[in-house]
Amino acid sequence: MKGLREYLTEHVSRDTYRYYGYDDRDGIESVVNAWLNDETNSENRYQVMYNFFSEEKVRSGRILDMASGCGTFVFYGLLNGLDVYGVDPEDWKNTFNQMKIDAYNYPDDWKSHFIKSVGEQLPFEDESFDYVSSYQTVEHVQNVNQCLAEMIRVARVAVFLRAPDYSGTFEGHYRLPWIPLFPRPLARLYLRLLGRPVIGIDAIQNVTSRRIKKELRKYPVKVHDQQRLVVDMNKISKRYKLSNLGWLGLLIGWIGAWVWRLLSMTRRLFRTEKVINLIIVNQKP
Repeated sequence: MKGLREYLTEHVSRDTYRYYGYDDRDGIESVVNAWLNDETNSENRYQVMYNFFSEEKVRSGRILDMASGCGTFVFYGLLNGLDVYGVDPEDWKNTFNQMKIDAYNYPDDWKSHFIKSVGEQLPFEDESFDYVSSYQTVEHVQNVNQCLAEMIRVARVAVFLRAPDYSGTFEGHYRLPWIPLFPRPLARLYLRLLGRPVIGIDAIQNVTSRRIKKELRKYPVKVHDQQRLVVDMNKISKRYKLSNLGWLGLLIGWIGAWVWRLLSMTRRLFRTEKVINLIIVNQKP
C-alpha cells in the first residue's frame, strides 16, 4: 500500500507541476487520497445514473468509463457488482490500476476491465455498452467530435458527459481566473507573465456546452442538459411543492430559478469552473 501511494503521489506531483506549474502539497494529497478510495469516491457519479434511469436498469447494464484514469469509477462499480470497463491511453495510469488490483487483493480478472485506448478509436463493436460515462475528459482529447461520435456509437442507451465549460471565467487545471474562450496566443502570454508553463493549455480544448450540443444535432439522440434553467426550476418546485399553486407556482418557480442562477453566477465569477453536464440518450430505433 505504501508503494502504491508513493507511485501515485510521484506521478500526480510530476504532471501537476509539468503541465500547470504549481506544487500544492495539500491539494495533491487530497487527490491521492481520493484516487486511492474506491469505496466511495465515485458514488455520486453512479447516483446521477440511478436518478435518471433507475438503479435497477443501470445495474443490469454494461458500463464503459472514458477515460478511466486511476480507476475509482471502474473499481467502485466492480465492488458493487456492476459490469464496468474503463479505457485510458496513459501508461502510468493503466500500470497503477494493475498495481492497485494486486495491492488491494482484488480479483485478478479485474485487470481485463482496463484497456489501453484513445477515445477517438474505441476498440469495441457498436452498442457494446448500455451506458458510457465521461468525466472531466473531453477537454483533453485530440478530437472532440470524433470522441463524441465514438461514445455514441458504442452506447446503446446513453452517454453521461461532464467537463469544464470554457465559456466560463475560471480555469480549473491552472486554478486561475480566465477569459471566456481565451484566444490561445493571449492565454499563452497570460500564463508566461504569471510564470506558468504553457504545455498544459496546449493540451486543452476550448469545449463548451453550446459547441457540444451543436455537434450532437448530427446524431439520433436526445440531450438533457443538467445545467439548464428548467432543471433548477423543477428542483425549486419540487422542494417547495409549488405545483400545488398551479400557474402561480410555475411563475414563482421560474423567478426563483432565475434569481438562484444569477446569484450562483455572481459567486462563481473568476473563482469557480463552469460545467458541462449532459445526458445524451440514444434515440436509434
